[in-house]
Amino acid sequence: MMSGSKQQLLLLITSLLLAFESSSSLPVNFEVARKSSQCIFDWLEEDERVTLEVFMRKGDPLQTLVTFKGPVSRSREASASALMRSFESNKRAQSIDFSEFVDFEKPDRRSNRRQGEPFKKSFAAKEDGWYNLCVNNERNSNAIAATMDFRKSSELGMPDALSGHIMSYETRVLLDNGPTGNKEDVVEEKKNQIDDTAELMDKFHKLGGILRKVRAKQSAFMYRLDVHKVTNEHTHSKMVVRSLIETLVFMAVTAYQVFQVRRWFTAGKAGMLGSPMGGNAGKRSFY
Repeated sequence: MMSGSKQQLLLLITSLLLAFESSSSLPVNFEVARKSSQCIFDWLEEDERVTLEVFMRKGDPLQTLVTFKGPVSRSREASASALMRSFESNKRAQSIDFSEFVDFEKPDRRSNRRQGEPFKKSFAAKEDGWYNLCVNNERNSNAIAATMDFRKSSELGMPDALSGHIMSYETRVLLDNGPTGNKEDVVEEKKNQIDDTAELMDKFHKLGGILRKVRAKQSAFMYRLDVHKVTNEHTHSKMVVRSLIETLVFMAVTAYQVFQVRRWFTAGKAGMLGSPMGGNAGKRSFY
């Protein structure tokens, strides 16, 4: 059950549904408050493939519960309020009911996901309907920031044979507009029949392709840099807490040792004063 303002959730779902008509393959950034969830909805046809990608940009710890369920409704014309009611009631039989707790600070050997990399999971829709991807913030003490991506084979092509996942929107654009440039530009070059201009345009398109690759690599580098930054901040806070605990333990042990030494000296002094050899009892008189 999703918590938070019902009115805000309605506005959020409505805006997402309108955006999905033209750009449903683009990632969506969310700020998820404590003890709440955020979801995105999208329509899938029967046997259509979908790849889900979730990445936590902020959180302490970097842990969240990822869920994917559906169909929550089989009416393509369903309104945002109807989708929300169907999702909250959770009474409709669902062909997909997936949930997994993801720790971004640790690698996952099952999916070959390394530390700091986004969580990816692919499915095949068993029937037509609306499906929802959610991020739950039940275990974090503060708000978290997450990026969710809902990639469909109808928009980006079938999954990769090796990874089993659908390529991202950026990769699709890079493949469609490779180093040779747009097809319209190539046709225009052939019509001009000017050698010098054709050579210049060819170099220009190659430079544009290289620039796109550089931008893609820079984007991936900044993506990883953000992950390392968040991980380092969390590790630093852990080190501070551990150092504080070690200092307190050291002070407690030192105080205990001082107490024991003083007790030992006090007991020794009392024993000497009370012994038969100490004091006047040990003196003899000679006449």
